[in-house]
Amino acid sequence: MQIKEMYLPWAVDGKWGIEIAEGKYKDTVIQIENIEFKEKNSEELLVDYHMINIPEGVIESDYKTNEFFELMQLIISDIIAEAIQLHKEEK
Repeated sequence: MQIKEMYLPWAVDGKWGIEIAEGKYKDTVIQIENIEFKEKNSEELLVDYHMINIPEGVIESDYKTNEFFELMQLIISDIIAEAIQLHKEEK
């Protein structure tokens, strides 16, 4: 499965985020508040987010696992790569 198939964009009232479309966390909706570099000239990102929807069968502790953090890392990396590509195409 490709990463693009794993999530859908989500937006309400100028706020944006993602809905996980496949797997264990399917139907989870995450609002992204902010993404920024941890330090100047750093490659490490800080992502401020909160859950809008937690589906039945998934408990809060499931979102504290390495599996979930790795999924979030893949999705955020994909979103940033797409934004960089769009920026390059606009130049």
